[in-house]
Amino acid sequence: NIEAATTWQASLQHAKVIVTDSETALIGSANFTTGGLRNNIELGVRLTGPLAAQMEQLIVRLERAGWLSPC
Repeated sequence: NIEAATTWQASLQHAKVIVTDSETALIGSANFTTGGLRNNIELGVRLTGPLAAQMEQLIVRLERAGWLSPC
């Protein structure tokens, strides 16, 4: 299961998450820049199905709680 931590401290989220449609999500370390995508060694994981939907729900909960800002 994918869950948010129960306690929060002032911190920065550095991982990047893209949820496309509740069916596919990508979690990775690469910045979405030319350098981040072409010059660095980065790691990413693709989630599909129920895990992608859980990730989307987590992102929505974090945004509603004020931890994330929409872009």
